[in-house]
Amino acid sequence: MPLRFNTTSTVTSASACVERARSTHSLNRLLPPVALAVSLGGCSAPGTDVELPEYGHLSLGLRSSDGTITYELQGASFHIAGPSEMTIEAPGTDSGDGSVPETLDQELLVGTYSLELLPGWELMAYDGPSPQTLDARLLTPNPQDFEIAPAQTTTVGLQFETAPTPKPDETGSLAIEIEVTQAQQRALVITEFMVNPAALPDADGEWFEVHNTGAVQLDLAGCTVSRDTSTFTINQPLVIAPGDTATFANGEAPGFTPSYVYSGVTLPNSAAFTLSVSCGSELLDSVLVDPGSWPGGAGVAATLSASATNAASNDDAGNWCSATASYNGDLGSPGAHNPSCG
Repeated sequence: MPLRFNTTSTVTSASACVERARSTHSLNRLLPPVALAVSLGGCSAPGTDVELPEYGHLSLGLRSSDGTITYELQGASFHIAGPSEMTIEAPGTDSGDGSVPETLDQELLVGTYSLELLPGWELMAYDGPSPQTLDARLLTPNPQDFEIAPAQTTTVGLQFETAPTPKPDETGSLAIEIEVTQAQQRALVITEFMVNPAALPDADGEWFEVHNTGAVQLDLAGCTVSRDTSTFTINQPLVIAPGDTATFANGEAPGFTPSYVYSGVTLPNSAAFTLSVSCGSELLDSVLVDPGSWPGGAGVAATLSASATNAASNDDAGNWCSATASYNGDLGSPGAHNPSCG
């Protein structure tokens, strides 16, 4: 759900300089006490040729509505670094009734700045009696640079993406430059696993493989892998292009170079287990494995048939077979495309 905020830079007219200086002396106190014209742009002190510091105006959009759904960025705090440095916070939480303002305004000295959205924010949607917290992630660089200049408008964009919904083609355009789109559906399939290596101890040679069957690139950073109640979080970028595979191993050198080395999860040799991959609230794939009745065995990986590479077909043990390719003295094809079984 891309969500863009407008940042505007404005200055007052010369005719309003004196009155503006009087009325805004205590507005933000961004200058030392000797500088009275804290909000003047291009104004000179009366009777002098000395030009006082120029100011612009920062305005961040926080709330809007498309007539049916109201969107709010709640708990938002922004750190601003540059000629003026500060942290500003948006008032109001859990509202949907206007207590979160449409904009968050702040005057700033003219110059180059960076803006950082601090942790703790939530993107909310109000389309019924109860608010909904959206599963959203920030896509734009954070912090990002922007410029405050006299007599012109500066736009700072913050883009968010939400998890897909059953209506992925729903889009809309809201006020204050908020646009709502849906992310493309992601697709990931567990395609191979080694639960009982023979060339290495289990503690060094267990692994599994996943395949990106979707049309969009996947970055699994921050996603979780679970084996029943045991879980690990992928704590580094792990990008899988459409059609490519990634391998996860519990050892640094299982006979190939794994895409990710994990700990805290084991793959039982005989007891049934469920292996799953999730990103936030989105379950990408889950498979229930019974090593006692599934293909594979000591030193032999179980591999999903190329003709059954989808998240429904890999639940059927009949679509799996014992690996025949050799690696490191065991049988399996980690990181390579699987052949068809049968």
